[in-house]
Amino acid sequence: MVTRTDPEKHKAQVRNANRARYRAVQALIARHQGEFDVLYATEAAQFGVEPKPREKVDAVALQAQINELTTRLKRLKQDAPA
Repeated sequence: MVTRTDPEKHKAQVRNANRARYRAVQALIARHQGEFDVLYATEAAQFGVEPKPREKVDAVALQAQINELTTRLKRLKQDAPA
């Protein structure tokens, strides 16, 4: 338990605890994504609906897209009149 003698320190500790909790949940989701997808599809089928697929992020494709856009932006800046 945190003694609230210093409110700013307490706020910082709560923020850090929340950040750690958020990161842990994100790691759990990533680690068990396949299992979640199967359970979700099963439950959705029981209710007679089609599960909404979660889009997975392809880091390599995303980085390639960022690089391409950065290159295009540099070209546009070079071609623009001063």
